[in-house]
Amino acid sequence: MSTSLKDLDEFCSDLIERINDLKENVYIDCVQRHKQTRERLVKIKETCDKEMLTVNKRKQLIETQVQLKHNRSLYIEAVRLKRDKKEISARIQQIREANHMIQYSFCPNDKLAQLLINIAKEIGWVQDKVDGSDEFAEDSSVDEACDFVAYIEFYPSEAAMERYDLTIKDDYLWEDNLKFYRNESASKPFPGSYVEDMLAWRGDYKKLETGYFYIQWLFPIPASSGLNNCAQELYAHEADEMQRDPIVVGKVLRSYEMMLDFYGMELVDVTSGKVRRCTKNWENRYAYLNRTFPNYIRIRRILICLGQLGYERFQVPLVRFIMAEAKVTEELHAVDSKIIRILIEAIKDEDDRLSMSTLLLDMEAFPELFDQYGLLKMKLIHN
Repeated sequence: MSTSLKDLDEFCSDLIERINDLKENVYIDCVQRHKQTRERLVKIKETCDKEMLTVNKRKQLIETQVQLKHNRSLYIEAVRLKRDKKEISARIQQIREANHMIQYSFCPNDKLAQLLINIAKEIGWVQDKVDGSDEFAEDSSVDEACDFVAYIEFYPSEAAMERYDLTIKDDYLWEDNLKFYRNESASKPFPGSYVEDMLAWRGDYKKLETGYFYIQWLFPIPASSGLNNCAQELYAHEADEMQRDPIVVGKVLRSYEMMLDFYGMELVDVTSGKVRRCTKNWENRYAYLNRTFPNYIRIRRILICLGQLGYERFQVPLVRFIMAEAKVTEELHAVDSKIIRILIEAIKDEDDRLSMSTLLLDMEAFPELFDQYGLLKMKLIHN
């Protein structure tokens, strides 16, 4: 009981920390916008003061010439003033244009609110495990949790869209993901980052752990994100164009390798997609994976994206490797069969999904017959 309550407290603390992080992001955004506005106003004031000083000096000069009746000098000054009038007017117009302040206000994430109100019916559940058995008691709440996970990251059916009063974009000109991967535009929400900046985060695990808005841009999928409503879903015309661009394809590969490193893994062969442990960091990163369930939802998104952007061959090796680390080596001991099934569902090819489902059953029944890569040590004979 003490262990369960401790886990509950830790889970709730993580949720509160996540909400506080989201709040902090908006707070920083407000501070930055206020700072920009203030700096703009300071510059406007400095320009106005400078312009006023120039005008006053000229006015004082003209008044002195009038009093002294220096008609010749007054005439020359009048000619000079007429000549400079357009320039002065142009500077004043620039000040007026710079004085247009952009108003901002906090806009709550209605999708997040709807998720919490309508979908999240419980914070978790008590799961039984029979003593001496590897079989878990079935609980409908587990399936509901899986549906909830799928809703968050692989957003949703047309019925769900109607339920949550959302609209489906049908404009074929949407190219946010393509422009992002070509380094032509930054991610959203503001201030965002460019793809090359994100790829430079490799090895910065703290940044990758605490960041919540980069994964939707590095790995776009053909569905909206419930966690980042500023991210655009991946359209078919974008996916085709991205696959035809060798530079973009290379960046997608770098994104995948960065996330593998984040999870303590590395790509061995680009052709086969074989994955193995990363010798320099796997123990530390596996410990992180074992206590953070949402990362498997990220991995699911990564798998879906790979299938859309020309790296379908990477899907099976990654799922098989994670499956082996969970069922054979048990290094990823927090990964249960339901998580693995979520990953299997992300595989694009139907035959591959079927073979992975069969492999899961075999690996659960005879883990000793498989190596750490999920490959058979010997031919498995079915009864």
